[in-house]
Amino acid sequence: MGLFGNKFKKIKRSDVVDAIVELEKTQQNELAAIEEREKEIEKLMLQGRKSKDRNLQLALAKRINMLKAENANAAKRIQYLNANTQALNQLKTSLDEQEFIINNSKMPLNKLLREPAQLKKFLNSVNLKKQRSESALGDVLDVFTEAEEGYNEDARIYGVNTEDDALLSMFEQQNETDDVFNFDGESDETNKKSESEEI
Repeated sequence: MGLFGNKFKKIKRSDVVDAIVELEKTQQNELAAIEEREKEIEKLMLQGRKSKDRNLQLALAKRINMLKAENANAAKRIQYLNANTQALNQLKTSLDEQEFIINNSKMPLNKLLREPAQLKKFLNSVNLKKQRSESALGDVLDVFTEAEEGYNEDARIYGVNTEDDALLSMFEQQNETDDVFNFDGESDETNKKSESEEI
């Protein structure tokens, strides 16, 4: 940085935009001039083809070559203007980015984020509280697990007594008899169909 500071900090966005507009106008003028010269070249070419006079044809040729040279130079000027415009557009983008960062940094919460030491302390505190809470919840779940493992059902209520066992045996025998009776290669639907046909 020099004695007078960074000159780019003093640049206004509006000045950059005005410069871009001027460059674009100059480009349009150059393009319009090229188009006019191209029209003249076509006209002279047509005139030269029709003419029988050798001297006139030579004069027309020199004029055409001069116009082509001017267009070539104009094309280079346009390329230069394009590069200049591109540079100014990049400068404008940088100014926009700077303005965005400045405005965004002014927000109260974003100012807090500029203090990483305090942020780290806060996050560590949050994690510590989270760990303590998770640990306490884990202890509660352990209590439930221990209680469930220590629980024994009352056999008088949920167990199988002599009368229940007799009924269960009867159910099993009945199911076995039904299976043997129906195991003749036909389904229940087939049996029902044959019974309906007999009726």
